Amino acid sequence: MNFIIQITLTFFLIQFLLVLTIMVVALLIAQPEVPLFGLGSGRGALSRSFIFVVALPGRMLRTSARLVRLVHAKLTSPAYHF
Repeated sequence: MNFIIQITLTFFLIQFLLVLTIMVVALLIAQPEVPLFGLGSGRGALSRSFIFVVALPGRMLRTSARLVRLVHAKLTSPAYHF
């Protein structure tokens, strides 16, 4: 039974990573909505997209840490110091 669960979870992990990779590639390749003139303008949009994608894991970690601190503060009883 554990083997079946492990295989299923591995399948879902691989599927998640595949979809995430496709989304990141699509974000990096995406063209800006407003047509820009020249090659340098498109390169700036691509570099901004790349910087945004690279910064996502750090932002997720900070948000998760903030959420953990909030939940921990709500679950622990307040200590009154006199």
